[in-house]
Amino acid sequence: MKLLILDGNSVINRAYFGVKPLTTRDGLYTHAVFGFLNILERMQKEEQPDAVAVAFDLHGPTFRHQRYDGYKATRHGMPQELAAKEIALSQKGKQTKCGKNFLWE
Repeated sequence: MKLLILDGNSVINRAYFGVKPLTTRDGLYTHAVFGFLNILERMQKEEQPDAVAVAFDLHGPTFRHQRYDGYKATRHGMPQELAAKEIALSQKGKQTKCGKNFLWE
């Protein structure tokens, strides 16, 4: 069995900052989701996995924050429009031909 595992936070950040800003008529930013889904589709075509897993960081402190006070201390906060897209992707996911979506916390 071939499993494709993606770091959802990394991919959506790459898409958000690497794709020209796109919006709906109402001004809702869509480029992060557009880029994320393009990257996911490209990876599926290239790797042809039997299953796909996309992991997103939990909102709030993790064990890494507890073990190291400086963890992510110098990072800028996530832009508001990106945070909303990340939540939507992590909760709804994208149904793929490989299987079902699951959400664990």
